Amino acid sequence: FRFVSERRRAMGCHIIGVAIFIMVVFGINIWGPTYLIRTFGFSPADAGLSFGSIMMVLGTAGLLAGGAIADAWFARGRKNAYPTVILISGLCMLPFVLGLGWATEANLGLICLGGATFFSAFQGGIAAGTLQLMTPGPMRAQVAALYFLLANLIGIGLGPTVVALLTDFVFADDAAIGQSLALSAALLIPIASALIWAGLPAIGEAIQRNMAEEITS
Repeated sequence: FRFVSERRRAMGCHIIGVAIFIMVVFGINIWGPTYLIRTFGFSPADAGLSFGSIMMVLGTAGLLAGGAIADAWFARGRKNAYPTVILISGLCMLPFVLGLGWATEANLGLICLGGATFFSAFQGGIAAGTLQLMTPGPMRAQVAALYFLLANLIGIGLGPTVVALLTDFVFADDAAIGQSLALSAALLIPIASALIWAGLPAIGEAIQRNMAEEITS
């Protein structure tokens, strides 16, 4: 607790910012097939096959791309490369999620889902990796556990629920699932981005400090 408290700006901005971003990610992951069914009349089997293919191909590609880009930037000396890539991926994801609320053709809806899935996966491997770079070896598992606890409680617990509440109480129309996904992203991604942006200097400093301490020890 003392270690996290001493780095509360770096860890707080990163963990809470990413957790809020993950709310949008899991909103799409959970409601993606339903979006295809309600908006474009897909059968459950076709929706599962289409969204599953998007997740398998573009989700995997995004996961690998995020790690590769972050590693390359970090190797060039940018200590806050990992959260920077997450920040950029969230901003790149936003137009595609907004497009879900306006798509009137199935192909356009699939393109928006594909783009959103690709950029949403960037954080998958590097969010926890950022904390590992800030944390000495003996405490890495505990800090990672704290991150996954909060990310799952906030991201998985609240993300899909927000979409459902917007559908039921704001749009009051089951067919408005695309608008609910778009509105949730419009509200949450700017908040997540602001938190991550605010924490970038502190994260870079914490990583530099930890690396220096590991070298001297």
